[in-house]
Amino acid sequence: MVRISSTLLPTNASGVPQQEITNASIAITSSGTLNVSDSTAQTSLSNIESSVSSTLSVEDTTAQGTLSNIENSLTATLVVEDITAQSSLADIVTAVQGTLQVSSSVTINGSRTNLDAAASVVAGGNSSVVDVSAYTKNSVYIQSSTSDNIEIWWSPDGTNYYLRESVWGNLPSSGGSNYYGMASFDNDVIHSIRLTYTASATVTAGVISRV
Repeated sequence: MVRISSTLLPTNASGVPQQEITNASIAITSSGTLNVSDSTAQTSLSNIESSVSSTLSVEDTTAQGTLSNIENSLTATLVVEDITAQSSLADIVTAVQGTLQVSSSVTINGSRTNLDAAASVVAGGNSSVVDVSAYTKNSVYIQSSTSDNIEIWWSPDGTNYYLRESVWGNLPSSGGSNYYGMASFDNDVIHSIRLTYTASATVTAGVISRV
């Protein structure tokens, strides 16, 4: 007779003995790693751990390619099939990662002689016309040989003109024979500016503009 030594195992509700799980079957190390006695199961656990802590790999090549694309999209550059959409994404990336360029300088346009340059004018005569439709801030500078008033006319279309105001010249405190006057207009919608003279004189005048 052969004597078999065994351990009585607990049974389930149907009376079938359940397998005993020994201390050697599953063990959790002090570092937090789950270890099992079965080498195949241990390998599977290691694969799961690697997938969670680093890169997830699958056997199916198509699925793996999809996962790789997702990973690249999240960690690097998002690529889409549509060329127009990709261009827009590239512009956004460039704007965010690069330097947003802004202009801190203000461009001044015009000159002090674009209306008249040392011109001999007569009463009722007009200066040249200056188109200022691209600007919102305009200043008119006038130098005249007389103190007679000079009219500033505005136009909404470059054809029809309306009197804006009259400017009288003043002698500078330093003396001299020329009279000076100016007028400034901010945030006014104007297409063109010209001058109309009320007396004979020698006049230099111009419009300086900025956006």
